[in-house]
Amino acid sequence: MQEQSIDRGADTLVRASGDAGVTVVFSLSGNQIMPVYDALLRSGIRLVHVRHEATAVYMAEAWAQVTGQLGVALVTSGAGFGSALGAPFSAWSLETPVLLRSWDSPRALVELMCQADRVLLLGKREDFTAGFLGENVCAATARFAVIDPEVAELDRIQACTGERLDLALRAEALPSLRALMAEGGTPARATARSLLERGIDPPAPGATGPGRPHPAEVGAVPERVLAAHPDIVLVCDGGEFGQSMRVVQHVCARVVNGVSAAVGAAPAYAMGPALACPGTPALALMGDGTAGFLLAKYETAAREGLGFTAFPGNDALWNAEHQIQVRHYGKARTHGCALSRAAPNDRVAAAPAGRG
Repeated sequence: MQEQSIDRGADTLVRASGDAGVTVVFSLSGNQIMPVYDALLRSGIRLVHVRHEATAVYMAEAWAQVTGQLGVALVTSGAGFGSALGAPFSAWSLETPVLLRSWDSPRALVELMCQADRVLLLGKREDFTAGFLGENVCAATARFAVIDPEVAELDRIQACTGERLDLALRAEALPSLRALMAEGGTPARATARSLLERGIDPPAPGATGPGRPHPAEVGAVPERVLAAHPDIVLVCDGGEFGQSMRVVQHVCARVVNGVSAAVGAAPAYAMGPALACPGTPALALMGDGTAGFLLAKYETAAREGLGFTAFPGNDALWNAEHQIQVRHYGKARTHGCALSRAAPNDRVAAAPAGRG
């Protein structure tokens, strides 16, 4: 177990919550709020883990109405915060005491840039996520290049980097990226099957529980289906599972959840192509956390005749957040990220006239 030796901002936040009489926090896990989860572990404040950010807010509102206490919802930044924003309107209209908290950290990109000696800003603004390109970002000897369509952005980066800027080019980011890739050659894309052929072994027996295959083995299954039906639209959505499935080889249309960290849209991502290209099948690969966001959309698919095949991977965890807890706090301090291994995803899909 890794005990914390310093007082973090998360510890101060949780301690102040306890002093204010907070006894329960409703939340959906996310990378940015893992320090708060860790601080809650022995605080005496109960953490109720839900499946959608708006649910956390509505539960906090109901708790406040019934108990007269402050209802607290905790959600991650970005898309997680956005998913929660509509829900507080109900509490506001009834003057119910609800506190919606979120947490963000721009440090990841800055820490990565600190290790670089050459940085290409390709359509990337010099905003807070890049430390505004201040003196503490990158080594003093690091050199910069920037490609951006906006003159004002080029000027801002010039002002921040000064003599360290080797190139400032006004151009669209995507065509520039394609040109650079063409000049340097496109790297071979790894496939799930090729990973297995290169000898990447599954975890040792029992390491992740019985009957839990390596992601490369799982990816080889839809890869075989896609090889036989190249017209299929492939949807990849989710955190840990969704990212793992992106190595699946497929030459036709693909819909992914991008770099926004938004998850949960897989059924909608699959129904869009079903409507746009009637008769074209869609295969939606998603994690079990993602699968819980839009369960009612299977009824929409059946009612509108927008068929697709859902392929959820079930490791009974919000695994991306779970791994953060393991790395930073130790296995003994993991909590608040577990899901049900017996989730009946097939029966949920079958209920509104689909097939499980």
